[in-house]
Amino acid sequence: MKISVILKILISVFIIFSISTIFSIMIFISAMEESAAKINLQAEYKQIGFDILNGLDRLTGLARSYSQFGQKFYYTEYLYEFHTENIRGKTITQLKELGIPEDSLALVNKAIGYSNALAETEAKAFKAVENNNYEQARNLLFGKEYNDRRNQIITTIKEFQISINEMAEIEVNRAKQVITRLLFTTIALVFSTIMTAIASFVIITKKINSIDRLTEAVKEAAKGNLDTSITSDAKDEIGDLTRSFATMLKTIKSITTYLDYLAKTDTLTQVANRHSFLKNAPSFFDFHIRLGNPIAILFFDIDNFKSINDKFGHAFGDDVLKNFANIVSEAIRSFDLFCRYGGEEFILLLSNTDQVNAISIGKRIMKNIEQTVFSERPDFKYSTSAGLFTNIPQKGESVEEYINKADQAMYLAKKNGKNRIEVYKEK
Repeated sequence: MKISVILKILISVFIIFSISTIFSIMIFISAMEESAAKINLQAEYKQIGFDILNGLDRLTGLARSYSQFGQKFYYTEYLYEFHTENIRGKTITQLKELGIPEDSLALVNKAIGYSNALAETEAKAFKAVENNNYEQARNLLFGKEYNDRRNQIITTIKEFQISINEMAEIEVNRAKQVITRLLFTTIALVFSTIMTAIASFVIITKKINSIDRLTEAVKEAAKGNLDTSITSDAKDEIGDLTRSFATMLKTIKSITTYLDYLAKTDTLTQVANRHSFLKNAPSFFDFHIRLGNPIAILFFDIDNFKSINDKFGHAFGDDVLKNFANIVSEAIRSFDLFCRYGGEEFILLLSNTDQVNAISIGKRIMKNIEQTVFSERPDFKYSTSAGLFTNIPQKGESVEEYINKADQAMYLAKKNGKNRIEVYKEK
């Protein structure tokens, strides 16, 4: 077969693969955007259920506070939440905009029906308060019938959350499957294009260097080296392919970086999560064992955090957690380990720090907390209790043992009045 015919065939195949690769990359990027959108939509679905339950807790808390104390502030806040915020109406509108299935929407309507019945009981209680009949008001709002209606709402909303989560998980998993197939297809097309290009430009020697560079970049990427740098100013198919491949590498690297970030970081407070902390702590221990230097563990627990959530709402509770994490992060060194251990619990692992210095750091953190002012609630103050354990680590000891001792000391701090540091003492 003539070389010209071979070249024509190879070039034709090369062009087809190049165009297919470009389209595949475009589809892959589009699928990634769609997957991100579905993940965000899943978060919206979950947030709606939380908003309904938080709104229910907020209204119940205000109604009960009014029935107990008779202060108009609670009644005014209740009316604002009930009428101005209009959580129920906004929820239905939002769900319809998100395209929620009718059967799931029916659960929300069912919960709203229960909520209306609950509101009628609350109105009767308010009437009793106006007549100074606090006992009747409390019987209405703390009685079995009222609690049963609340439980009906909660059960219905949880059914809604389960159905929505299942639907969202199916959508997200389907998107991930599509992305996986597209990724393998794209890589296969890239390799096919490269092989065709190599066969074509073996004859056209001036293109061999470009093909070799691109081939090496693809091999590195296949090994997992996503930092491979490759560029091309060429205006031909090889240049297009090189730039498309570089774009694909950037996209994959961005996704990988984000997933790695999610695996190591608590997304609310932006500090290390429990998994990351427990993964890094052993090497931290080994370093101090070799040097014979002391370490200190401060186990923090924000005082009365449940009450903060109940009284001011989970959104404000999240602000308190973020504020605490920022205060500690600013007070420590870059080589100390700090993480959100779970809920309102945080752990600070201090390098080369004895008991005196650890107490000093803990007290400085507590002082900074006392001086914190929240713009939305200037009169609000919170505190934290801490348990401290310091020692020079020995071979065979584990970070879990140190955490457990600091945890025991923290509970002692809670028992002895909170907003204090207690040091673990061997029994």
